[in-house]
Amino acid sequence: MSISKYVSDASWSITSIDLSNRPSPQEWVSLGLLAEVFDIVWHKWGELIITSAFRSLLVNAELRRRGYPAAKYSQHCAGEAVDFYPSHSPIEDIYTWIATQPDFSGFGQLIYYPQAKRPFLHLSIERPGRRPRNQVLVHVNGKYRSGDDVSVVVFREEEEGEISA
Repeated sequence: MSISKYVSDASWSITSIDLSNRPSPQEWVSLGLLAEVFDIVWHKWGELIITSAFRSLLVNAELRRRGYPAAKYSQHCAGEAVDFYPSHSPIEDIYTWIATQPDFSGFGQLIYYPQAKRPFLHLSIERPGRRPRNQVLVHVNGKYRSGDDVSVVVFREEEEGEISA
């Protein structure tokens, strides 16, 4: 049985780093809860490409060693976060939709990375029993900015290198 209606189980733990990256039974439970939320987004917006979901502590440490912005205590390591981008839909529209949907009032974080080589969204859930943060952020110029005002969340680099809203 697959945890997601749209994505193979292998996609939730795939990595290009040659280190063990197998979720524990508890991490699979968390990934299943995350997949339920992810499937809602996929159903609404179509195909979504996962770039990172579960990461073992070894894989996460290696990403950090290589200079990737992987948090030391990343929710990816607990199976509670997924990074993705849409294959056909505007990413800004998906970001705004998730941030304003009452159905998503139980998420942990929604972070938009518009300046990444391939802009992507980070979506996390909270463990059962933990109060949801419902934190909406945009990562711009190496800093996290509040994305609570979703009318100004679309940041683009202009020719001069300035950020405009």
